[in-house]
Amino acid sequence: MGNGFIINDWKQRILPAKLLDTSNWDEGTYQFALVNEVLTNDINPTVSSELTTPISMNIVASHKIAYEKSPQSGATKGDYEYTKNVNEGQTVGKITVNPQGIMPLTYVVDTNGDSTYENFEIDGLDSNNASSQTSLNVKIKQNAPDLVSGGLKA
Repeated sequence: MGNGFIINDWKQRILPAKLLDTSNWDEGTYQFALVNEVLTNDINPTVSSELTTPISMNIVASHKIAYEKSPQSGATKGDYEYTKNVNEGQTVGKITVNPQGIMPLTYVVDTNGDSTYENFEIDGLDSNNASSQTSLNVKIKQNAPDLVSGGLKA
């Protein structure tokens, strides 16, 4: 039976390669090399190939993305107020990433069952809707479809 193993820095087998699941591994840099072994029933190798050239893999912290409402409309409750206009180009919130994993991240303003998402944009994205910044503003789009005299009712 052919099989492979992940070997740690102390030359200890830590698990079969075909079962590689890094979800519980600590953050850090790991070296990997492939070896093909023929094993006996008691998992002792009888024949081994040479190791391939090792490659490195970094395991980093998962992204944690938060959104904070921060309207420039004069709302006093830290939320949106119906009686206050939110004007074209104004910031209505901020996206923050901390900790950040592998960057850049790709962002999208998604639907919430209606078309109001078409009024918003994330400032600072490249042509692929991606950014490596850890803080981005969410704004009312220029020429947003629901603007009335340059403002939205929030």
